Amino acid sequence: MKKISVFCVVLAGMFQIIAFTHTAVAQMNTSLYIEEIKYKRDGTIEIEFEDNTVRDAVVNWSGRETVSVSDRSGNKIAANVEPLGMDLLRLRVAETEEDETYTFEIRNVSYGGRKDITYTGFFVASPGWKIEYKEPPRFRRLSVLSDNSAADVFVREIEYDRGGHIEVHFAGRAGRKINIEWTANEKIRVTDETGREYEARITEYGRNKLNIDVYNAIENMNYMLEITNVSYGSEKLLFKVAFTARDDWKYRPPRPRAK
Repeated sequence: MKKISVFCVVLAGMFQIIAFTHTAVAQMNTSLYIEEIKYKRDGTIEIEFEDNTVRDAVVNWSGRETVSVSDRSGNKIAANVEPLGMDLLRLRVAETEEDETYTFEIRNVSYGGRKDITYTGFFVASPGWKIEYKEPPRFRRLSVLSDNSAADVFVREIEYDRGGHIEVHFAGRAGRKINIEWTANEKIRVTDETGREYEARITEYGRNKLNIDVYNAIENMNYMLEITNVSYGSEKLLFKVAFTARDDWKYRPPRPRAK
């Protein structure tokens, strides 16, 4: 079954921060940003916009919007764009391969007094993929953080539900606000106490949260989950957490002390 997921990166005029890291940043000189991207099972992608002010996001869809989609090799994939409402856009992409990554660019978006806004990003042809932003990504600091470090990010809570569904929540030390830069390059590995590895994948990205599905998990068995290549500022973080495959299992690790 073909499945598509999206994670969007927004360019800012001549200030382009993409470098195929898939890090999301917002378009400069406009208060419009992407709030949520969601894959629908019929093979379409829905992108919801928000305004970074008290105004509602009422986009002037003019019919001039165009979209281009490319695979990792740069080959163009047939696609079209369709407005659904004042703040909602739909992408339809053909000929995708499951679990492959594609980049896209939406041009000629009109908002406020501008008619030339461009949004670029990527999606992974994977089921159930979703990402949301609670604030404009442009406020995320992409350089090394002077007052934070890798040690300031920790796993706040782990939840397991029947069927191999896991939620992992992250937090900042001493209540610091954090924003993890999900890039779709994160890697996960699940092993049991004997070292046997189990197939697993990330199904949803939230603000400082991951939803993960583990296949063929054995009830009441203990497992180790390793999450690597997590972007935070300019750092790449690694997390190792244990969980038990038991319905409604939940564990909140001790909160690290502030240094």
